[in-house]
Amino acid sequence: MKKITLLVSLIIMSLSSYSQQGRLDGTGYAPNFTVTDINGTSHTIYDYLDSGYVVVLELLSTTCGHCIQYAPYVESSYQTNGPNGTNAARFLGLEINSNTDSTDIANFQSAHGGTFPIADNVSPTGINYQLYYTPSFYVIYPDSSYTTMCPAYCVSTSSAGTIESLLDNAIAAWTPPVPGCMDSLALNYDSLATEDDGTCDYSSYTITTAGLNFLPDTIVCDVGDTINFILGNSHNAVEVSDSTWINDGTSSNGGFNFGFGSTGYYIPVDCHTFYYVCQPHVTQGMKAVIIAHHPPAFGCTDSLSLNYDTTANVDDGSCLYNGCTDSTALNYDSNANVDDGSCCYTFIGCTDPGSCNYNPCAYIDDGSCIYSIPGCMDTLANNYNPLAGCDDGSCTYCLNPVPSGLSVNWTTDTKASVSWDNMNDNSCMVFKYFLRFRVVNSDGTYGSWVTKSAGVGNGLCNFGLNTTEKRLQFLTAATTYQFKMKAFYCGGTESGYSTPTSFTTGADCPPMTNLSVQTFNGNQAKATFSWDTTGAYVFARVALRVDTSGATWGTAGGFGVYYPTLTVNKFGLTPGQSYRAQGRTFCDSNITAFRSWWTNPVLWTQPGTMIKNEGGSTINNLNIYPNPSSDIFNISFISEDIQSLRIKVLNLLGEVIYTQDLEQFIGEYTKQIDLSNNSNGVYFLEITTNNGIVNKKLIIQ
Repeated sequence: MKKITLLVSLIIMSLSSYSQQGRLDGTGYAPNFTVTDINGTSHTIYDYLDSGYVVVLELLSTTCGHCIQYAPYVESSYQTNGPNGTNAARFLGLEINSNTDSTDIANFQSAHGGTFPIADNVSPTGINYQLYYTPSFYVIYPDSSYTTMCPAYCVSTSSAGTIESLLDNAIAAWTPPVPGCMDSLALNYDSLATEDDGTCDYSSYTITTAGLNFLPDTIVCDVGDTINFILGNSHNAVEVSDSTWINDGTSSNGGFNFGFGSTGYYIPVDCHTFYYVCQPHVTQGMKAVIIAHHPPAFGCTDSLSLNYDTTANVDDGSCLYNGCTDSTALNYDSNANVDDGSCCYTFIGCTDPGSCNYNPCAYIDDGSCIYSIPGCMDTLANNYNPLAGCDDGSCTYCLNPVPSGLSVNWTTDTKASVSWDNMNDNSCMVFKYFLRFRVVNSDGTYGSWVTKSAGVGNGLCNFGLNTTEKRLQFLTAATTYQFKMKAFYCGGTESGYSTPTSFTTGADCPPMTNLSVQTFNGNQAKATFSWDTTGAYVFARVALRVDTSGATWGTAGGFGVYYPTLTVNKFGLTPGQSYRAQGRTFCDSNITAFRSWWTNPVLWTQPGTMIKNEGGSTINNLNIYPNPSSDIFNISFISEDIQSLRIKVLNLLGEVIYTQDLEQFIGEYTKQIDLSNNSNGVYFLEITTNNGIVNKKLIIQ
């Protein structure tokens, strides 16, 4: 991915020239970190970057005068670019003082403006960021490059509003890459592409028919070239074996097969001679060949050279050989063209290999040996040792290997976990990985590559990046994807992309449908739940609770029931108690996120005539009739104890549509409640006693 770097000098300028000043060089890649804001929400920088957002970090202090001055303008930029605006950026404040608390930050936001999240007591060095001034700003792009700003230092407080335009412009500077072929010489050159995706196609050939002939009858091409067939109505083109071709046979060898009068293309993928015939006319000489070979790859083909190229098949005379190239030296090597410093001009010197100044040419020790810490002293080498006092020739250099061992650990309907080999070794330390994935369409075409960061090291390269796994999210169910990897190594080098690996996401987890409940007068503590489903799943779970807000949910049947079971019992329920239940299916017992949505709630009341409230107060013989009703409900019960009662009828929104209070009531209660002015549907009768609440469902139809 092409990095976007905003280069602006850090120079104290006058207010009149500030529109071109106030930023620091954006160098390297922004380190990842995770903090928790004062509301308890966790924020991981790379999660935002992987989702395509620009991240704005403000390092601030609640007691900083400039921070207070700039607060409303930073908030304005947040409203423009954040979730309530273009949704291009995510803002995060980092309070750097160790002696503040969440109350201080809340008061700061209330007094001076600011609705974006702020984390407290964040040490800049602890997250590997440099604090220049307060406030300081980092604008980090999805490829992990960044730019910095220091408005409090560069401008006066009277122009604090300048920060808004600076932030807006820095956010707008990010342009996502457009993958495609960027070689203007290729057949599929894309003038709009900003990142080459390796799809360039350079050569094509066309085969037609004339009379009883293929034209041309012999094509010599490169592997990967496109061979177009345009056949007459009476001719086909069928690949056969060499022996079948020689004997004018017609049996296919399972290769390409273009039907009569068809138009199509074939792309050779390996070095091979492809024999093909027109089956009706082969005995009349209508046959041809395609000879595919690898295109010439120029380079050094000598495996003994310094720059041996395993991909080269034509030697271009570029081979390099170490040795002494000075003809005046005692060990001059006429075959060497790279002087390795081995030239010997005397045979007297330090003969101890353990010394810093060991002379491999010497065989007479002159007592000059110097002893210090040996090691690699080349700063470009991966094993450079800054403590070394002499170079011992141990320097090693990275050859930028392509990430290997790509595999898919698991998939769900919308997620996949992919992994690769740890590419760190004695010669190469990984600094950063890029991962690309794309959709494979059913017609053989592809979607655009989506590029994600797969981890970044600490920037010091004192140890390699050991990340070997990446979770892809927000995928489409039942869809095939490809992914590939690229490694960036310490020292500024990088590999190419690996060969793509494919995987297919699972189908949506089939939801539970038609959830219903059956109660039993003979067993008033039992309920049986039944449901349907649109497909197979691993297990289903029914959760239920007392139909009171805040009540605890429980599970019917323990953990759940496994497919294809479509029923589960629940025992130990309370007679006369009202309950609600919901159900869902799970498609992977190990990945609980792969599951369906909860069903709509099912409401019911267990059979029973006695309802006892907590504390001992009772009402007997609660009777509601008719139920369902179109207008009038008759309600009766007996209160055994003197108690204050409140009788209410509520709709599904919890709104009270009828109420009656009974003070110090005992005895039999009868009442007709007219609900004819209310719409059809489900309502709830609620009777509140001194010690509990009784709920019953009313249905108007």
